[in-house]
Amino acid sequence: MNSTEVIELVNRQISYHERSRDKAIDNQNAGSAETHQNMASTWRDAFSSLKQIVGQASSPAHDDATVLRPEDLEGLPEELLLELNQDELEIKIQRIIKKAGGTMSLDRLMIGLYREHGELHRRRQLTQKLYRMASKGALYSVPRRKAVYSILPQDDSLEDEPGETHAPENEGGDIDDLIQ
Repeated sequence: MNSTEVIELVNRQISYHERSRDKAIDNQNAGSAETHQNMASTWRDAFSSLKQIVGQASSPAHDDATVLRPEDLEGLPEELLLELNQDELEIKIQRIIKKAGGTMSLDRLMIGLYREHGELHRRRQLTQKLYRMASKGALYSVPRRKAVYSILPQDDSLEDEPGETHAPENEGGDIDDLIQ
């Protein structure tokens, strides 16, 4: 089973439990509704973890010896930092996005640069900087999301929100039918 198939399985599980929760609510079965809500939440957490694991495992930039990342600079003496050919703004951008969990919108990035460094950047110039960073693998544009960037590579198949699967509806079957 490849990563895309696993992600589809997780999405089907989320959909199944959300539909089952809705049916239980319609039937006024609060206990069953709560159980299915908890299971959907657990599967959503699994989806998030899986997305992060797959992203880290397939990250070409982490192995790319041409891209400096903030963690590469940690603990280095000041003399060496002064000699390195690094772009301070790129390092700040990477640190802010990483601190926010790895993905961030352009607006939040602009706010982060102001709050953490007191720097005001024009939207157009910052967008151009982010484009250049993405071109060299220093960060990634999130597919189907305008002005959203990530420090991890993005795979279109991973970007569907949990529960938004295109799998056929389960017409009265059980969970085993969904897995097959």
